[in-house]
Amino acid sequence: MDGNYGWVQVAEFSRLAYTVNLEQVTAADSRGMFEVDEYAQCRFSGTVVTTVDAGLAGKHVVVDAAGFLFYIDLRIRNLIEPPESGSWIAGTGSLKMDDFPWTERLQHIEGAPDIFRTARVTRIVRVDIPGRHVSRHDGTMVSRADGSQIAELSSHPASLPPGMYGRDSMVEVTSTEYDDKVDPAFFLISFEDDERRGEERVFHCVAGPAWAPSSLSAN
Repeated sequence: MDGNYGWVQVAEFSRLAYTVNLEQVTAADSRGMFEVDEYAQCRFSGTVVTTVDAGLAGKHVVVDAAGFLFYIDLRIRNLIEPPESGSWIAGTGSLKMDDFPWTERLQHIEGAPDIFRTARVTRIVRVDIPGRHVSRHDGTMVSRADGSQIAELSSHPASLPPGMYGRDSMVEVTSTEYDDKVDPAFFLISFEDDERRGEERVFHCVAGPAWAPSSLSAN
C-alpha cells in the first residue's frame, strides 16, 4: 500500500475527488444533470469550470454537472484541445474515485478548484475480475491466502464495465483492504452524499484496492 493512501470503510465519511472515464462526449444545452447507476456508469450534462494543465501529465477538464464536480483526463479520449471554460458538454462514462492525479498533483496547480466532497460510505462490493480477462505467467507460481498455488499475474484490467462480469463475481465487503497481487479485483462503492442537489443522495463509483485517499474523518 502506498503510504499516502488508506482504506475506505463502510459507515465512515470520506472526503474524496472523482473522475469520469469517458465513453463519449458532445456539446450540450444549458441543463445540468448527473446520474450514475449501481455499476458506476454515469450520464452527465454540465459546464466546463476550467482546464488544469499538468504539462507532460496532460490537460484535465473540471466539469460541474448539477453541482457534482469531477475531472476528465483528455488523453483517455484522445482529445487534443479542451472545451472552453463556461461551455456546456454532455457525456457518458464510468465514475471513478481519484486514485492519484488530483489528490497528489493536480489540486496543487495554480487555478485548480476544490473538487473534493464529503460523503458517507454505505456499501462496498468487491468485484473479482474473471479469469478470462487475466493473463498469467507460465511456470511461475504464487501462493493464495488459503495456501493454494496459482500462476503469477502478468496483466489484467483495472476494472470492467457491467456485462463483462456476473453476480457470481460480486462479494459485499466492509472495506477496500485487499491484496490483488494474486487474484485481481476492483470495488464498487456506494455513498450517501449531503452535498448532492435534489432528492437523490446516493451515488456509486469504482475504486481499486488500497487506492482510496486517506482523508477519512468523522463528520
